[in-house]
Amino acid sequence: MEEIRDLSRCSIGLVYKVINNYREFGQVVNPFTRRAGQPPILSNEDIIFLTTILEANPSLYLDELQQKLYDVRGVDASIPTIG
Repeated sequence: MEEIRDLSRCSIGLVYKVINNYREFGQVVNPFTRRAGQPPILSNEDIIFLTTILEANPSLYLDELQQKLYDVRGVDASIPTIG
């Protein structure tokens, strides 16, 4: 366990947790654990959409990105979320 900890540069507790999850569930995360907190506003597809727009037109302002995101994807995100 110590060798895994040293190679992965994480805590020994995390090593035990990952190994225990793998033994119990066949994967490194517990599939029954619910995420804490609020769900993310932007999906991966939204982020890809914004990235693509910025690659095509890097001089857009955040409020313009916000409007395009709403017009095309129907996502009403704040400027701080986009920025």
